[in-house]
Amino acid sequence: MAIRAALFSIILLFAGSAFAADEPLTSDEVKHWIETEIEVVELQMDYKANAAEYEDVIAAFFAAKADLVTDRSYASNDAYDARAERIYAAVNAMEEQERLEQERAERAAEPSEEEKDSAAIAELKAMIRDIEESPYLTPEQKEESIAAMEEAMGVTLEHDTEAMQGEVDAAQQAAVDATKADWPAVEPWIEELNHLTDWAAGNRPDAPVIG
Repeated sequence: MAIRAALFSIILLFAGSAFAADEPLTSDEVKHWIETEIEVVELQMDYKANAAEYEDVIAAFFAAKADLVTDRSYASNDAYDARAERIYAAVNAMEEQERLEQERAERAAEPSEEEKDSAAIAELKAMIRDIEESPYLTPEQKEESIAAMEEAMGVTLEHDTEAMQGEVDAAQQAAVDATKADWPAVEPWIEELNHLTDWAAGNRPDAPVIG
């Protein structure tokens, strides 16, 4: 989960820097992209079904796709694909926001790192105090014994895990926030976007119906 979250943050931070200067998406723009993507998927299915008719079916499909998306008011195929990336970045960010909030709630319900380690730390400190007060050990022996105890118990007396978690949370939240301006336009279309994704992947037979 930590790797997924870190990767998500890196991807969205780059994406967010590209989207930051743009005007927020509108609901009509999202709807128009979905309608166009349905046509693109149908076009892809047609070329796949008739692949034998083309010397290079992939090149033929992408040429036809470029014509289609420009006919649907997109400046280029790249502009069309960029719109898709932006829409799905918002979808993924909304899902990530839910995950972050759930994690924060779970952490709030758990004992802190200091509370979880308090018993072990108290025991370790008592043992260290006994060593420090021992009249039978030299200063060098005391230092070596204390270091060995800390290593054996796997306990560090100075914890900064909460600060580190705060930095991670801040980075993940910044990645999510980079897409927030687009959420009002994208959120009403989540069901259709998920339907579209499943249909395009062959996981359901019907295209979404856009009202």
